[in-house]
Order: sequence, then C-alpha cells, then structure tokens
Amino acid sequence: MKHLKILALLITATLTAFGQTKSIGDKKNIDLTKVDFIEIRNHSEQKDTIKTVSKRLTTKQSKLFTDKWNNAKSNGICKYIVLYWIDITMKDGTKRKFRINGKNIKENNDNCFDLVDNKFIETLWKDKR
Repeated sequence: MKHLKILALLITATLTAFGQTKSIGDKKNIDLTKVDFIEIRNHSEQKDTIKTVSKRLTTKQSKLFTDKWNNAKSNGICKYIVLYWIDITMKDGTKRKFRINGKNIKENNDNCFDLVDNKFIETLWKDKR
C-alpha cells in the first residue's frame, strides 16, 4: 500500500511538471492576414474606477505589434501590474487579449514573453490615431 502511494505521488508530480514545462513556451503566433483590427487600451478591465481610453492601431502599427509578438521569446512565469491592453479582433469574430507592462507581455496565463523594447508599447500608445 505504501508503495502505491509513493508511485501515485511520483506519477502526479511528473504529470504536473510536464504540463507546466510544456505551457511555459507555448505561444500562438498572430497571422496578420486573419486580423480585422487591433486596439490598444491604457488601463485595466475595471471600467468603474478609471476612465479607459481605447484606440485602434493603424495597419503599420498592427504589423509592428504582430512582428514583435511573433518574435518574442519566453521569460517564464511572471506577475506584474498591467499598464496596457492589446485587443485583437479576428476576421472570424474571435478575440485575443494581451496584457503588457513595459517589455513584458502575456496572453492567456502568466507566461511572459519579452518584446525586447521597453518603450515599444508606450510608443504605440503615444502615436495612437
């Protein structure tokens, strides 16, 4: 009985570790030909506390963002306060949301990716149309 408990514990630990390792590097690239439009927002989802401003990116800015995301390398798990949101609406109606703080970006979970340029998103925001 004792051996079964140890075996179950080892199997659980192995499967858990495999799932975490696998998800750290997972990143779904953006196919710009399937994008309808991309918007940038300046605050969190809590619309009742701070006025959120949203601006649509130009075609050139959308390409720049897409290239940055597609080339971003994994930083592993990280936590931070979100400064900007990028919302992508695809031509099929689906949406993708990215949370950004400086050069760190994440999409579905806390797996961070490095945009390399610490001021890239801030520049997109300032150059908004």
